[in-house]
Amino acid sequence: MPGPPAKHPDDRARRNAKPSLEVFPLPGPPPAPPAELSPAVAAQWVELWDSPIASTIVSTDLPALERLFTLREEQATCRELSRDCPLIEGSKGQLIVNPLARQALALEPFITALEDRFALTPKARLALGVRMGQAADAAKRHPDLFGAGPQEPPKRADPRVAHDLPAPADPRAGGGELDGG
Repeated sequence: MPGPPAKHPDDRARRNAKPSLEVFPLPGPPPAPPAELSPAVAAQWVELWDSPIASTIVSTDLPALERLFTLREEQATCRELSRDCPLIEGSKGQLIVNPLARQALALEPFITALEDRFALTPKARLALGVRMGQAADAAKRHPDLFGAGPQEPPKRADPRVAHDLPAPADPRAGGGELDGG
């Protein structure tokens, strides 16, 4: 009895291969930060758009990115307001943690999740395969492609040559075999 039919190599997709997507950065200048952001959080927005990660952000990412910075703003506001009074009097006269401080802590997982999705942490960049130094390395390897023109690599001493000493005398001065015979 014959075995199962032979499988064609194209019938099975590799499961360990990551899909490759082409990324087209947003055309034109970077978007303005949301209006409700404080100057400190707005500066973080500008810093993001000045970083190499900005080239991976597409227009469909903008709502989630604005949500991330709005959450950062809300967290900063909650921390600022609860800083002066971390403990308040509860309904029964007991001291409790300020609800604004609790809210700031409650926002942390949502902020962290969005930061990971946008590769804003080193671990997230590594997990997503984004290598920040990749463009700089490519420019060093192929300067003619990146407009810098060809450059000579720096001269280094040959590690095989320790000194300019004469070579030792050949032990086979008689021209015989190595074992002396």
